[in-house]
Amino acid sequence: MKELGLDLQKLDEGALTHIASVVEEAIRKSLEEVLGPRILRYTVTVTVAIESGRLVVSVDTSVTSRVPPTLSLEHIIDRAIKRGFDRVELLLKQRFLKEAKRDHREN
Repeated sequence: MKELGLDLQKLDEGALTHIASVVEEAIRKSLEEVLGPRILRYTVTVTVAIESGRLVVSVDTSVTSRVPPTLSLEHIIDRAIKRGFDRVELLLKQRFLKEAKRDHREN
C-alpha cells in the first residue's frame, strides 16, 4: 500500500477505467518483453475502485510459460506488476500536478 496524497474525488469512472488499462498494458508489455515466445498463455485482470477514501488497484494474473530453471516466473510476474503500479503512480502524479498548476494559475 502506498499513500500518494491525491484528491480522489476528481477521479470519475472513466479515469478509473483508464488507470486499469494503463496498469494492464504495462504488465502485459513487461511480461512479453521478458518472456517473449516462452509465454504459452497468460491472463491479466485489473480492477480499480475507490473504497473508504482510498484508490484500490487489484491485479490477478495467470501465466503459463516455459521458463528455464535459472529464472523465477514468480519474480518476473512480481516485477511486471510493480512496473504497472509504478506506471500508474507516475500517471496520477502528473495528472494531479498538472491540475494543481492549472488551479493555481486560475486563482
